[in-house]
Amino acid sequence: MRISCCLALVFVGAMTVSGQLQTSGNRFFFDQKTGALTSVFREQNQVVVQTENHYFLKSRKGDAEAFERDDKVIAAETRDNALLFRCRNAGLPDLEIDKTWWIDGAYLRREITFRNLGAEKVFLTTRTRVAFTPEFYQDGYYLGAGYIGPLTPVPKLTSARKVTTYKHTTKAMLLYHDSPAGSFAQYRTKLNGRFVYPWWLSGIPNYIEEENYLYYHPDGWEMSLGTIDVEARGSFRIEDCFVAFAGAWSQFINEIYTGDPVVHEHLGSLKPGPQWLQDVRTYVYFRNLSDIEKLDLLLKDGDIMVLTDSLGDWGDYRVWRHDHSNGYTGQRGGKISGQENREFLARIKALSPRVKIGSYMFLNSGMAFSPIVRERPEYFMLKDRQGRDKNLFPGTFVHNFPTMVNRPGVIDYLVNEVMAGYIDTMGVDFIYLDETKATNLIDWQKMDLVRDDHWNDFWESMYHLGKKKDVVMFGNARGNPYHELNFIEASHQLNPRNWREFVGMAMAVANFVDHRAGGRLCLLYWRDNVDYIDRVLANGFIPALNPFRLR
Repeated sequence: MRISCCLALVFVGAMTVSGQLQTSGNRFFFDQKTGALTSVFREQNQVVVQTENHYFLKSRKGDAEAFERDDKVIAAETRDNALLFRCRNAGLPDLEIDKTWWIDGAYLRREITFRNLGAEKVFLTTRTRVAFTPEFYQDGYYLGAGYIGPLTPVPKLTSARKVTTYKHTTKAMLLYHDSPAGSFAQYRTKLNGRFVYPWWLSGIPNYIEEENYLYYHPDGWEMSLGTIDVEARGSFRIEDCFVAFAGAWSQFINEIYTGDPVVHEHLGSLKPGPQWLQDVRTYVYFRNLSDIEKLDLLLKDGDIMVLTDSLGDWGDYRVWRHDHSNGYTGQRGGKISGQENREFLARIKALSPRVKIGSYMFLNSGMAFSPIVRERPEYFMLKDRQGRDKNLFPGTFVHNFPTMVNRPGVIDYLVNEVMAGYIDTMGVDFIYLDETKATNLIDWQKMDLVRDDHWNDFWESMYHLGKKKDVVMFGNARGNPYHELNFIEASHQLNPRNWREFVGMAMAVANFVDHRAGGRLCLLYWRDNVDYIDRVLANGFIPALNPFRLR
C-alpha cells in the first residue's frame, strides 16, 4: 500500500517529470533526466548527495557495464501517488528500465523493472551507490557488511574498496550516529514480488557472481541488489527501500527494519518450534558416549542437544535405502547402512530422557561421489562458464557441485524425500543444516540462475517440514529466521583482540532474533584462547561444550 505521500511535480514537455516525495520529516529529490534519486534531506539537513545504479550485464553475446548517469527518461508519469520513470541506456540497448518510487509511511520504496526487448536471455547485476554529505559521513558507523553486524566506524578511504572480510554479500546497509545527526539505511525487500531477507548470502567466491560484492567508497557504499535473469521478451522486478530516521543501530533493527510492514508481516508468520527448544541448556558435538553421560550428571536441569555427523555424502542423506554392503559414505571413512545409523542414534538417545538427538546435513552442494549426483545430475551445476568442473565449497574438500534449487522438483525432493525420509526413519529431534546461506550462480550450460529468492523458498519449505514433523530446524546462519535455532560460528572473532567486531555482530544478530518468535542462538566455539562463557551467559545463548571441558 502506498500511503502518507506528499507529492510535488513539475511536468516538462510530454516525456519528463521532476519530482519530490516526502514523509513527515524527510524529503527525497529525483533527477528528471535519469529517474534517479539525487538527494535526501532529514529534517532540514542534507544527508545524501547522490545515488547511482551500476549495471553489469552478461549474456552469450558478451558482457556489458553501464551507469545510471546514462539512463535517459523516455516517459514519465504519476500514478497512485507514485513517480514512474521509463528509461533506456545506450550501454544496455536491449533493456528498458522502469523505476517506480513511492512513500509508505516512513519509507521510500523503489521498484526497478528490467524489460528485455531482445531475443536472448540476459543476466543482470545491479549495484546501487549511495554517497553521503561529508558532515553526515564523518564520525558515522556502519552496520550490515557481515550478517547484520558488525558495528564499525566508517572507513577513511581515498578510493573504493571491495569488502571481503566477512564472506557475506549483504543486501542491507546502515550508516548511523548516536548523535542527533540520525541515520540512513538501504535494504532490499523483494525479487519479482517475493519477499526476501537481505542477509544470509554467501560471499565465498565460488558461491556468487563476482559483481555481487559490497564496496566501500570514500563517502558511502555501493551495494548489490543480486544477480537476476531476464528472459527474452520478459521482465524482472527488484524492490528495495530507503529510510532516514532519528536513532542508531538499535532503532534500525528493533523499529525501522523489523517494524517495516513488509518485513513485520513475514517475521510474524514464523511460529516457534517444539517447546523443548526453550528448555535446552547446552549443545554438544558427539565424540563418545561417556561425554554425554558426564554432561547428564553435571547439568541440574534442562535438555541437551547432541549433534552427530556420521554421514559424509553431501547432498544426499537417504541412508535408509542401503544395507552395509552398499551403504553411504561415513564422515570419517568406511560405509554405514540405514540400520547401523538408526542403532547409533538410538544408543545416544537412550542415555537420558533429556538428550535431543540431531544429524548434520550439507545440501548446498553434492559430493562428486554422492549417489544423488549420479542419479539426478540435472539437480546440480556441473561446469563453470569456461567449461571446467564447477566446485562449490573450496579448500581441501572433495569436489562438490552446487545444488540448483531453482530447478523444477529440486526443493520438493530435497525437503520431502531426503529430509522427511531421514526424519521418519531415523527418529531425530532436529536437523542441522550447515552453510544456510544463499548461492547466486549462473549455469552457462543450462542458461539458468539460482537466486536468493530460490533459497528463501528452500528454507521456507524446511520450516514447514519442521512444523509438520515437530522437529527443530537448526541452521548455521547467524540468525536466519526460517530456523528456530542458529549457530553464530565465529571462531576467530571470539579471540579477545577482536572483541569489538564480534560484539557488534552478536548484538545485532541477537536483537534481530528477538523478533523471531521462539528463536534461539548457539555460539561456536568454546576454546582455550577465547572469552567464551561470559559472552554466552551475558547474551542468553546456548553454550556449545567441547568434549575436553568434560574430562
